[in-house]
Amino acid sequence: MIEEHTDHGGDASATSPGSAAGGKRKRTKRNRRVPIDRRTRAARRLAELEAAYLAPLGDDVTEGDRTQARLAATLAVQVERMRERVARGEDVDGEEATRLANATQRALAPLQRRVKAKAKGSKMAGLTARQRLEARRNGGEA
Repeated sequence: MIEEHTDHGGDASATSPGSAAGGKRKRTKRNRRVPIDRRTRAARRLAELEAAYLAPLGDDVTEGDRTQARLAATLAVQVERMRERVARGEDVDGEEATRLANATQRALAPLQRRVKAKAKGSKMAGLTARQRLEARRNGGEA
């Protein structure tokens, strides 16, 4: 059987109900946090690592920090799985293992800088402006 195709003459509302001409668009929330299903060992480890990476920041956690922690945790779990394969005597691509380990460290670096800055800020919080300036001149030692 041959289906008949009707041409709508370029009318966007006829072909796509969500278009501007066809009515209101459904709004979706951006950056919606998807909860991790903790039924698998890997998922539990992912959540555990993410929480560990964010813990030193306390309540001062941004969405960027969360994203960075998720990325670092995902990479760390992959590195751990690769180590498990090595321990079982399976062949592992050494180049891939090195890339994953390096990527994990790069993903953690911004979080580590924030933790260091936070610690440095708390040490200098009780100092006067002159003491802080002097500390900066001496390389950050308070």
